[in-house]
Amino acid sequence: MRNAATRRANLTPPLKMRASRNPPATQRDVGYNDQATALPMTLQKNHPSSQLASGASASLEPFSLVPRPTQQNLYRLVVRALGARKGAEEDHNDVAEIAAASALRLSDIVIAPSFAAGARLVRADAVSPAQDSGSLLAASLAVAVASLCSAPKDAVALISAGPLRDLRHWRAELTFASSHKLPLLVLALTHPHAGSPDLRTLYAEIGLPVITVDAHDAIAVYRVTTEAAHNSRVGRGPTLIEAACIDHSRAGMTSPEPLASLESYMRRHGAWNENLLET
Repeated sequence: MRNAATRRANLTPPLKMRASRNPPATQRDVGYNDQATALPMTLQKNHPSSQLASGASASLEPFSLVPRPTQQNLYRLVVRALGARKGAEEDHNDVAEIAAASALRLSDIVIAPSFAAGARLVRADAVSPAQDSGSLLAASLAVAVASLCSAPKDAVALISAGPLRDLRHWRAELTFASSHKLPLLVLALTHPHAGSPDLRTLYAEIGLPVITVDAHDAIAVYRVTTEAAHNSRVGRGPTLIEAACIDHSRAGMTSPEPLASLESYMRRHGAWNENLLET
């Protein structure tokens, strides 16, 4: 009997031990949003939650992958482009070309035909392909290959190819670039609701990545071009950037004006300056 009683006593911890297993509510109920209560006092003043409570977040601004000076320069260039040329297709061309060319390094190569005014606003040294024979893309590709031979090892070439209306005229050139993994970006303007070819099958057919972006959105084109250029620099080959002229009215949306859209983005990310209106 004595042994049985001893075993029961050993199995039942003292009351004080059981109570100690329940920590105070201020430690037990700490959640993701109130972790500062569990930090030492010396760290609580630097914790994000304490800054939010004190109103310090009022000076914080949303993060952007596009540097502020680049955003401001994009705005100035788009203002110049839209002031010099009028017309829906030209506007789309200029905005997309300006953003794409701005995303490149000075050591990169820009192949811009005479009609590519947007690209030439950014890069006065843009190379014009000969257009006396063959397709424009074939001539541009020949210039790009020749230029890359004498360029730095990590250089890429951007071809501003203009409107793409028939993929059959481009397939041979795109297949060549893909099969040789050329460090090449091809910027093409399309009208998805007006009979432009569907480019989504190119990756399955010839291994060429296609990135579609709103041709009106300078920030989106800049970011897409930056990513595509990085992929080319590390040996992943070419990318076709499809700058799509989206018909927003078909989706019941208001068509965004390039400058208004860019200004809105800059205001949200702390890059806007009223002096830009005097550009």
